[in-house]
Amino acid sequence: MDKRETDGIEKEIKKLKKMMEKFTERMNEDKQTDNIEQDEIQKEINDMKKKFIKAIEKGEKIKKKDFYVYLTLSNIKEVIDVFTDRFYKDSYNEVVYKNLSVLAKPIADKLSTIQQDKNIGQNLSVFFSTLHIDMDKKNIECFVDMLADMERYYRGSLSYVHGCLIDSEGDATEMFLEEEEDDQKIEALRTIVECRKDVKIEIFDKKFKGDIDRLDNVLKKCLKDSY
Repeated sequence: MDKRETDGIEKEIKKLKKMMEKFTERMNEDKQTDNIEQDEIQKEINDMKKKFIKAIEKGEKIKKKDFYVYLTLSNIKEVIDVFTDRFYKDSYNEVVYKNLSVLAKPIADKLSTIQQDKNIGQNLSVFFSTLHIDMDKKNIECFVDMLADMERYYRGSLSYVHGCLIDSEGDATEMFLEEEEDDQKIEALRTIVECRKDVKIEIFDKKFKGDIDRLDNVLKKCLKDSY
């Protein structure tokens, strides 16, 4: 391995370290905004995102069932927004919104256990019948119908959703990174995940095998030290 190749490797490692430094800076900025008041659902979404990021940093996988819940929370939030605006236009609107927001995570968890689309409405109805909600019965039924319609549409629109439900313990790390908007933090995490992938090196000339194996080990060690 000549000096030019060595310099190229060092340059790539330095680039990765810089990305991680910027990523750390952004994490610190996020911590400073933790005290800003958020609604219950958005707080849950933000907390889950932070847990996912920490898991990726540690080399742990994001389970598909958790990723499904993460995505579903946003859909439930949208349904609650539409429902409260349509049925509660007075000052009671905020009270109903807060009461339903507390249920968003349990609803998402419940939906994650329903694999067959035809059972969504019935299972949600049974789930809500066990709760004590200060709402008109007809309005509760309407809310359940809106949730069921949202979920069926969601599952029909995104092909990977059923995969998350069937293979709930599978790895959704790359799904999460693909779904998130591009920024320095996400780009850095994508680079880390890519670097951790095992690359099979095909050696055509056996006399170079020893050198290539040593270089491969050096690169793996450098990348491990960099994050």
